Amino acid sequence: MDSLNNCMLLSQFKHQFDISHLNTMGVPCLAEYFIAVSDEVELENAIKTAQQHRLALHILGGGSNVLCQPYIHGLVLMPALKGIEVKSEVKRTDADEVLVTVNAGENWHELVIWSLANGYFGLENLALIPGSVGAAPIQNIGAYGVELADVLVTVKWLDCKTGIYHTFSAAECELAYRGSIFKQTLKGRAVITQITLRLSTQACPVIDYKPLADHFKLNPVSAQRIFDVVCMQRNSKLPNPQQIPNSGSFFKNPIIDACAFERLTVLVSSEFDCEVPHYLQPDGTVKIPAAWLIDKAGLKGADIEGLKVHDRQALVLTNPQKKALNAVLNASSRITEIIQQRFGITLEREPQILGC
Repeated sequence: MDSLNNCMLLSQFKHQFDISHLNTMGVPCLAEYFIAVSDEVELENAIKTAQQHRLALHILGGGSNVLCQPYIHGLVLMPALKGIEVKSEVKRTDADEVLVTVNAGENWHELVIWSLANGYFGLENLALIPGSVGAAPIQNIGAYGVELADVLVTVKWLDCKTGIYHTFSAAECELAYRGSIFKQTLKGRAVITQITLRLSTQACPVIDYKPLADHFKLNPVSAQRIFDVVCMQRNSKLPNPQQIPNSGSFFKNPIIDACAFERLTVLVSSEFDCEVPHYLQPDGTVKIPAAWLIDKAGLKGADIEGLKVHDRQALVLTNPQKKALNAVLNASSRITEIIQQRFGITLEREPQILGC
């Protein structure tokens, strides 16, 4: 990093800044200090200034997967680095691949649109996922049968403690279902500045996910059509955060072992006379749709603590009254308690708390 002489002045930070509009859940929040940085030099100087003034550092991306404390002590830093660069095209006999490097501040959905417009395929199933590119590896975002892990090559990140940049391979990122090393070991320490993706110049449609498979039984398949169908389906059941505050999928889909799945199957068969939708995992465990559990528990559309389970997608908890964090957490806990009592399964909240 630059020396302390090259640090920003504390006055360059916004003081007592309202960031309620920067989290899609609409949770009221005031930051002691805030700054959005547009390049690596600004990023380095902002971090060094925070360290010099002993300010706690909190990284905020697109705000779509966070719940904010009412007041955040220290500095809330938003990496707003922009830029997309085609690094190289690798011609092979069995595939035509292209490496694309994207800075952390780019909008994820706009990246998907850009890739299709330029004839680069592999992201179309991930359309309309809210948030920034820099947040994508943290969550290992995924939808409609595709995860970021399928196309990720490297992640460049800045170590806030040492001031050193690192470039991790996808394997080093320890990507898992809605998780990564950035959400575990490196939480609060790493600032992602850039990712590199391996896309293809030849469309390779992935339509294994049931809604896509059903649609394309009778319709021709193309990357653009997959994009269109994904957007149509997401828009039909997911509320727009600009109209109804929400953080998207609020709970992870639970993964249970074979014995627990057998018990669940017996319970559901006796109570509801139906089968349990499920997805077998490579290690023998079973993924259960959290939305299905919440729906079967009779919570779809329910009002809890002033929040509402969305009436078209039970996995989405909305905050129409823009309630504070405690109300959101109370509603989350109540839903978790009901699902545990009914099905013996513990749901895990997906959004992280900013300001702890």
